Amino acid sequence: MSVQKLKKGFTLIELMVVIVIIGILAAIAIPKLFGMTAKAKASEVGPAVGTWSKLEQAFVTENGTAGSFKAVGYTPPGDRADNDSEKGGTATFEYSSTTADKGKAYTNDTTGIATWQAKNKIALNNCLKDTVWLVNFDRDSIKATNIKIGTADVKGKVAVGDCGSLTPQFGYLR
Repeated sequence: MSVQKLKKGFTLIELMVVIVIIGILAAIAIPKLFGMTAKAKASEVGPAVGTWSKLEQAFVTENGTAGSFKAVGYTPPGDRADNDSEKGGTATFEYSSTTADKGKAYTNDTTGIATWQAKNKIALNNCLKDTVWLVNFDRDSIKATNIKIGTADVKGKVAVGDCGSLTPQFGYLR
């Protein structure tokens, strides 16, 4: 019997190299994974504001004035706060309308703007808790105006920064 036939298995060095390679891959992959979970949680904001914007456009076209969540038929995502149709929330965001007269259309010149906002209830990576995604809808131009994430104006551009990077297309709302 030759020596070659008795040699089976891996050497200690080969096993250690494989373990080091797996460790390096894990060190790279785990932070990326956590970044993606925050982005996935924040992804609910886009469809929520898009739905509201389309309903607001239709309402303004039909009635000539902006409306509250209830007036336009918008139901915010998640559970309703005390059966209040102007507020809602999920595990990640709290949604609200900041218009003055709940459930009504706005007919005088000073209230031609409806507002939609989402506030994160938890920190999302570097995006601090209680950051506000805000959109005003102007009845005169029949479109979304004053689009902000926190204090940053993102209207018509790719949102950047700690919170903007989670919802980069938020500024392109129409």
